[in-house]
Amino acid sequence: MGERLRAQPAAPAGPPPPAAASCSLLGGLLQNGFHPSGPPLSNGGCGEAPHPLLLRPELPPLSHGSPAKKCRLRRRVDSGRRHRPPFPWFGMDIGGTLVKLVYFEPKDITAEEEQEEVENLKSIRKYLTSNTAYGKTGIRDVHLELKNLTMCGRKGNLHFIRFPSCAMHRFIQMGSEKNFSSLHTTLCATGGGAYKFEEDFRTIADLQLHKLDELDCLIQGLLFVDSVGFNGQPECYYFENPTDPEQCQKKPYCLDNPYPMLLVNIGSGVSILAVYSKDNYKRVTGSSLGGGTFLGLCCLLTGCETFEEALEMAAKGDSTNVDKLVKDIYGGDYERFGLQGSAVASSFGHMMSKEKRDSISKEDLARATLVTITNNIGSIARMCALNENIDKVVFVGNFLRINMISMKVLAYAMDYWSKGQLKALFLEHEGYFGAVGALLELLKMTDDQ
Repeated sequence: MGERLRAQPAAPAGPPPPAAASCSLLGGLLQNGFHPSGPPLSNGGCGEAPHPLLLRPELPPLSHGSPAKKCRLRRRVDSGRRHRPPFPWFGMDIGGTLVKLVYFEPKDITAEEEQEEVENLKSIRKYLTSNTAYGKTGIRDVHLELKNLTMCGRKGNLHFIRFPSCAMHRFIQMGSEKNFSSLHTTLCATGGGAYKFEEDFRTIADLQLHKLDELDCLIQGLLFVDSVGFNGQPECYYFENPTDPEQCQKKPYCLDNPYPMLLVNIGSGVSILAVYSKDNYKRVTGSSLGGGTFLGLCCLLTGCETFEEALEMAAKGDSTNVDKLVKDIYGGDYERFGLQGSAVASSFGHMMSKEKRDSISKEDLARATLVTITNNIGSIARMCALNENIDKVVFVGNFLRINMISMKVLAYAMDYWSKGQLKALFLEHEGYFGAVGALLELLKMTDDQ
């Protein structure tokens, strides 16, 4: 495993719990650690029908009634346990760039369960929930935590963790060293990595991966999180007045009637889905020019190393120093076709000039790369929406995480080119829906069995 990693505590309240010393499943294995993103912007409230997994009845207390009644209730409790997977409850989405992990932390553990719980399981729970960062780049996105959920009859909090896919082998090795297979033999996972790393999970950690379709998981996870809301706030939002930089602001949006919707999933690449119901969707098209393209080009052009660094550079740059605009060709607007002079006519078009190349900054290049990729995605999404006759376009994926520039560019493009007929919608938990869908499948599988 190499270096021993130190987890960064959620708050400087004394030393970490003793159980964390053994590090359990993720301890030291997510060679990761980065400051979590800031808190989400406030939204207004909005209602939504509860997800089916939230409707399971609570088990009755065992402290009242005759001995025979207590016995019957005990059998019901035992039966309920048999219809649940053993803790810990995880869902994984192993992408080409990031691994996304969701973890359900039970908050209703009884004294009896606490006594029966094995030390390894306790250490996993304490380690994951006591830290916000693991090593150098592993993050628990604290601001995304969903609190007081009821899933499979258990109450708890849902945590969201991410780390680079390049750390996957260290993750698997730590699972082996901490004997995770004694708690689980099967993990529900989606994404391309569920296939790529399947043999490693089996041979190194003695774990079977139950591989799930990533688009199925994406849709199921999105609908579930939207149905429960974001701790009393809506999950979905849009940007009001996107064509006016001074008036543009984030507003809540109720997805109470989501169908049909165009779902644009921006990860390393892009997949675009037309969704007509939770079980009826089709992949319309996709693009190889996605978040991986942005980061790869930025690394080549600017020497940056991380997505966060690339975005920080882009925020300081001016893409008009790199891109050729309509006004650079026409001297102003192209009025016949309603093209504003500020519209991009040729991405990176100024780079044909040595004088321009010598005058630009790395920040300008990062900004132009971001705008180029985002405009291309927006253009494809708009054409798909027109072809499918769909007016709700929902953008998701890790490319949009902490990426306000791209979200506003997409909002502007959808509104401007559709003359206000198309609205770009966004979600707070972008990037994690596949992992949530995998967790839901774990609970469903056990219930079906």
